[in-house]
This record gives sequence, C-alpha cells and structure tokens, in this order.
Amino acid sequence: PRHGARSYREPIQVNTEIQAVGEGGQQKVKPFKVAFIGCGGIAQQHMSYLSKMPGVTCVAGCDIREAALDNWKSKWGVEALYKDYKALIKDAKKLGIDAVSICTRNGVHADPAIAAFNAGL
Repeated sequence: PRHGARSYREPIQVNTEIQAVGEGGQQKVKPFKVAFIGCGGIAQQHMSYLSKMPGVTCVAGCDIREAALDNWKSKWGVEALYKDYKALIKDAKKLGIDAVSICTRNGVHADPAIAAFNAGL
C-alpha cells in the first residue's frame, strides 16, 4: 500500500459498544436495533459479526425470497419479517430500528438505501 495507507487485510479496531449512562452514573450498553434488507449470503456474514457486538440486536429482516426469510428467522430468531422493504421502513419507528443494513444485490441497493435515508435510518 501507499505510504500511510492501510492494507485491506489489516484488521481495523472498532469500538463495538454503544455506551449510555444508567442509574447511579454506571455505564451500560445501550441497545442498538438493526434491520436487514436482503437476508441472503452477505447478510449472513454481516449478522455473524453484529451478533457478537454487545447490545446489538437484529429486530427485522426483509427479502423477496420466502426461503431466505425462513432461514433468517430460524438462524437469528428474528420475528418481524417482510417481503417488501417499504413496509419494513414504514414500521421502523414501531420496531425501534436504529439502522438498516442493505444487503441486496449490488444493482438494487439504491431504492432501499434512499428510502431508509429519507426515513431517518
């Protein structure tokens, strides 16, 4: 790599804890709720990492394929499942979603990403 540039193989240290101050001034991990739009291959990889982060929970999944949703539910225990990303985004506030991971095929990222952005996610 160029001088000062990082190789893509070098691990990057990331603070995975979202801190909040609880009663008595104690630090605690604040829950962080994510939803996935696209529950196939790369979503499984993303979720395997997110599931290890303290306080991070997947609360919803969306995929046009029923088999992917069935797998998402059985593997990750997610109950809120959608076949239409617009319905998921509409329910985001009710579900308490903090962020959305767009894991669709590359050519169809834009519409759900723009919709999530416009919804404040």
